[in-house]
Formats: sequence, C-alpha cells, structure tokens
Amino acid sequence: LPTAPVCNYLQANSDGAVPMAPDAELISTFSFAQITKYGNVSNDCTSAAYAGCMTASCKFEVDENSNQTKFAQCRCPIYTGPFQIGQDLSCDAGDGNVWSAAYTPSP
Repeated sequence: LPTAPVCNYLQANSDGAVPMAPDAELISTFSFAQITKYGNVSNDCTSAAYAGCMTASCKFEVDENSNQTKFAQCRCPIYTGPFQIGQDLSCDAGDGNVWSAAYTPSP
C-alpha cells in the first residue's frame, strides 16, 4: 500500500526534528492494542468538551531526578461538541477531566 503523505511530516529529519512538531518526543496515535481488554464498543456523547489527541505532540515526563518516565504529556486540542468514546462509560469524565475522544460524523 502507498504511504500516506502525512507520514512524511511525522518522520524525524537527519537532525532528529519532526517537521509537524519539532519539539515533540512522541506523537499520539490510535491503536486497537487494548481491544481485548476494553472491548470494541463506543458511546455516543451529545455535547461536551473532549480532547482530540490523535497526532498531538507529546513529551516524556521526567521524575524528580530528571530521568524519563514511561509516561508522556501530550498537547491535545480541546473541542466542544458531539463525540464518541471507545468504551461504554459515562460521557462525563468527572472532576474537571475530559475524554480523549473523536468525532465521527454520520455518513
């Protein structure tokens, strides 16, 4: 299969910088890796704030000794409107949190 043009912007240059997000250490992506754990369900949410994290730039978190952890913080844009979450859970993420979600319009 041909490679999607956006992939060229996600590959690091010879200097290690990624054109789409030069200060990123990671790029947030989507995966079905946990589908056996969480199932293949979704919940349609009418309208609320949600984070659109697909392709967001991320940086590794560091601990108090300046060592990289296994966690990352991503700069996800926040949208307000209808969205879908990939689990059968409440649309309200609670305590001022928002879901990392997506909006798929009807065909």
